[in-house]
Amino acid sequence: MEPFLQRFFPHVLKRIAEAKKGNEYCIYDSQALAAFTSSLYVVAGGQPRHPGAGPAGHHAHRRGALLRRRRLDRRGHESRHAHRRAHAARTAPLVFRTVGFGGDAALMGAVILGAVNLVAIIAATLVIDRYGRRFLFMVGGIQMIICLVAIAWIMGAQLGKTGGAAMSRPFAVAVLVFTCLHSAGFGVSWGPLAWVVPGEIFPVDIRSLGQAMNVSISMGLAFVQTQSFLAMLCSFKHATFAYYAAWVAVMTVFIAIFLPETKGVPLESMGDVWARHWYRKRFVQGQGKSAVALT
Repeated sequence: MEPFLQRFFPHVLKRIAEAKKGNEYCIYDSQALAAFTSSLYVVAGGQPRHPGAGPAGHHAHRRGALLRRRRLDRRGHESRHAHRRAHAARTAPLVFRTVGFGGDAALMGAVILGAVNLVAIIAATLVIDRYGRRFLFMVGGIQMIICLVAIAWIMGAQLGKTGGAAMSRPFAVAVLVFTCLHSAGFGVSWGPLAWVVPGEIFPVDIRSLGQAMNVSISMGLAFVQTQSFLAMLCSFKHATFAYYAAWVAVMTVFIAIFLPETKGVPLESMGDVWARHWYRKRFVQGQGKSAVALT
């Protein structure tokens, strides 16, 4: 890791060498270093998307368009996971160094995390159509909340509020384990479902537009999160992970209240699903296998 910092971010390496006890949370606080990773999401969000949010003339080719869009969704899913793996590969060593791993051990921890991400992607392909979308959202959300709270508690108890205390090796390993469990929980639930569910709820005519908005918003927020992470870690210390846990809790509650189950529901029948939903039924009116918006 030191050769990488020496070549691209020598000021960060100098800060590490000059850091005194009590500054472990802040030694990597560099907007340039954060931009090295967050810029990936700008590139991903700006990739050209499939233009076919077809008008009425495209209806005769709806089946072929739907197959093409499914292939696009699969490529987008793979792209999202590729950028997440790249993000983990760059930020994980920084977190592991913060909790006390040496340079080589921190990189090995990042390798382990990358292997967990790969296994999670494979597992997602096996479970995503076997269990309900809401079930995976809920289980993944709860798992991520537990892991983030555990990381926040360990770092707060072991490193202290200023980061001046030394973390013992068993607790550092525990941080690695909870980080891997968090990544696995995301990889089999929120990661793939963020692509699958929008593809299941948007009508064919606006599906590409809806997916484009989904990708743009997702990548934009990922850019903000990645760019601000090191600064937040320096300012909020261990409470950064509690902050993330609170937002995952909000997201999970939102899913529980507002998202109906979409597993096995034909695209043409989603209108009736919305029409039966306790809240969204006020905005749509079911008509057999279709629905119209109430204006």
